[in-house]
Amino acid sequence: MRRNDVRVSPCLTRALAIVAIASAVSAAHDRGAIIYVDAAAPPGGDGASWPTAYDDLQEALGQASAGKEIWVATGLYTPAPPGGDRDISFQLKTGVALYGGFAGDEQFLDQRDWIANPTILSGDLNGDDGPQFQNYGENSYHVVVSGDVDSTAILDGFIITAGNADGPEDPIDWRLGGGMFNEAGKPSVLHCRFVANTAWYGAGMYNRSSSPLISACCFQHNCVVPGGYSGGAIRNNKECYPLIVDCDFIANFSDAGGAIANARGGHTVIDGCRFIGNSAVGPGGGIYLPSASASISNCLFACNSALGGGGLSALHHPDDALEKCTFLANRAELIGGAVMGHGHKKMLPVTDCRFIANESEVWGGAFAQPGPMLLVNCEFSRNSAGEVGGGFYSIGYTTEETFINCTFSRNVGGGLGTYQSSPQLINCVLWGNVPEQVVEDPDSQEPSQPSFFFCDVEGGWDGLGSDNIDADPLFVQAGADDLRLGFGSPCVNAGDTSAVPEDVVTDLAGNPRVLEEIVDMGAYEGEYEQLPPAAVEYDLDFGEVAYLIPESAVFDPLEHPAVLLINLSGVDDTTAKVTQLDEQVHPAAEGYSEVAAVLAAESTMPEGEFVAIVYLAFDEDQLGGTDPLALDLTYYDEGTGNWALAVSANAHDSVGYDGPIGDRIVVVGGDEWGLTGHYGDYGVFWDPDAKQGFVWARLDYVADFAVGTALCPADCAQPPDGEVRVEDLIFVLRSWERQAGPFDVNGDGTVDVFDLVEVLNAWGACP
Repeated sequence: MRRNDVRVSPCLTRALAIVAIASAVSAAHDRGAIIYVDAAAPPGGDGASWPTAYDDLQEALGQASAGKEIWVATGLYTPAPPGGDRDISFQLKTGVALYGGFAGDEQFLDQRDWIANPTILSGDLNGDDGPQFQNYGENSYHVVVSGDVDSTAILDGFIITAGNADGPEDPIDWRLGGGMFNEAGKPSVLHCRFVANTAWYGAGMYNRSSSPLISACCFQHNCVVPGGYSGGAIRNNKECYPLIVDCDFIANFSDAGGAIANARGGHTVIDGCRFIGNSAVGPGGGIYLPSASASISNCLFACNSALGGGGLSALHHPDDALEKCTFLANRAELIGGAVMGHGHKKMLPVTDCRFIANESEVWGGAFAQPGPMLLVNCEFSRNSAGEVGGGFYSIGYTTEETFINCTFSRNVGGGLGTYQSSPQLINCVLWGNVPEQVVEDPDSQEPSQPSFFFCDVEGGWDGLGSDNIDADPLFVQAGADDLRLGFGSPCVNAGDTSAVPEDVVTDLAGNPRVLEEIVDMGAYEGEYEQLPPAAVEYDLDFGEVAYLIPESAVFDPLEHPAVLLINLSGVDDTTAKVTQLDEQVHPAAEGYSEVAAVLAAESTMPEGEFVAIVYLAFDEDQLGGTDPLALDLTYYDEGTGNWALAVSANAHDSVGYDGPIGDRIVVVGGDEWGLTGHYGDYGVFWDPDAKQGFVWARLDYVADFAVGTALCPADCAQPPDGEVRVEDLIFVLRSWERQAGPFDVNGDGTVDVFDLVEVLNAWGACP
């Protein structure tokens, strides 16, 4: 599986990057080797020091020779003056290191801060650009260029923006690389941001017969022009061998390859990068590989979108490799929500990858592949296809996919979808996929012939293969995509060890692949403690609504706790999680009793920037004789270690709302739950026939939520501290003659002298 001639391991990749960076910054730092540039400096400087710095970067580049460093202070620099020649760019030179990020008084290179001191190289010659690429017509074709340079040509610590390679078809170069255009060279590009550049090809950077080192850079909001084609961030063309390490690709756009596109030979090594929110009209929202290969490792692809291959397309070349990557919440309109493959003659290795919550409107929610492929230690969880192949879609009789130690769970459209294909699965687990574990495409002209060996298949498998089982694998927490095996799993020591490739020595989590001489089924080895049921939403955009239901795909608040969540944060791609905790999860906590399940909520959205309607179910047995109308919604206060009041019938008045928030609404039968639009609104639904009910509350924060009654009502200061003291007395006095929270101690609807008496009578530690 290892091809030493084309593949580079993650460790070697990082080592190469470190060596290149170390050699780049090892140049002499004597004063004579440095040329200083400061846009705020007075004209006429000689560049010999910060006080006499050049105010023009082009002048410094003109004076620089091999062995020189150019230190550039924070500010805005353009390649040409207003109305100047669009074909003029900042030209890198072999042996010249160009450093940005200085405040203008540093004596040593490591004193600079390129984040705090933005140094901007801009193609906006007239200084009139607007949002969404407005007024780009006079902008530079390329902001930075390099030709026939080696790795000592360094660009480090700059923001490269507003390049616009929208020129005529002849010369074609004026259509390539709005931010940076590299020709037949190996420049080192470090700690740079390429933002809002446009081009026909390679809006952020275009490499032709070039092999740059690109490390710790960010490519954001770069876009091909209307009529342009590929490489929103980077286009590699004609025998390129770039090394791309620890970079971010965010919200770039093109017709193909929203972030990166490779073509016409060469091989790209991509390690430790993040592809987030990129999109393409056609294939490859993150990366598109039509006719050049790539080794991709340790990368995250999240919330990218395309017609096909929301995260990646196409694994077309036999030298491609994909390992240790996560594909999360990517989307395709047609096929391959995370990855769309193409046919080829050699078997590709895809190892140690996770495919979670990806979606395709038609085929292959996570992965679609019409050619031979080997997948080892891969996880397919909660992916969705509109028609067939929620986890993986296997296409064509010539298909020779082999899955070894892979896990498929909760995929919609089937764990494995087949179209006249014959995939082979060994040591795999398929459990909880709907409508079935394996789904045949109804358009197949001939039946598929999948085979299973030493697999756990829900519902059993009576087709080709042998040594399969049908038993709950006891996943640790399937709803939160934790598909490790729980204690007592029948999949432990149940696989075929001889089927594991010799070079696969670890599982998906990086632990030893074989622990007790016999390999386990599935992507993970070993047994772990099972966790409570949970539900996760990874891609909740601004204005969208999600129902988070830990145990069921059907929203039924009488049966399952749930959270209805609305994103008001103004930010896309937010994450939310709820976990149902059935046991007593805070045993030392006081203040309130716990009735039924506890619901732990988490979110990347700040408090106050979302609406959450929390539903917690209970039944008659759990009430233990308590009147449903006496229940309050509580939350666990980490500061005091006690349960505190979240919402009750006696909550305080809301601004602009006449009357107490949360008037209790009790409905006998029916489904009118009485929801309103006010924060803190609270209600109780009780069905006396079914002897079931639920509470609901409208909130804008997350916590561990429960329902219960006050253990010591006189301990009414919030949060409760387990003692009735002067603080409780003061809170009652402050709430006099109001229906206010827990301060109506005796529950008669009014805070008055009788509540004071209750507090005084209970003085001291709560029983």
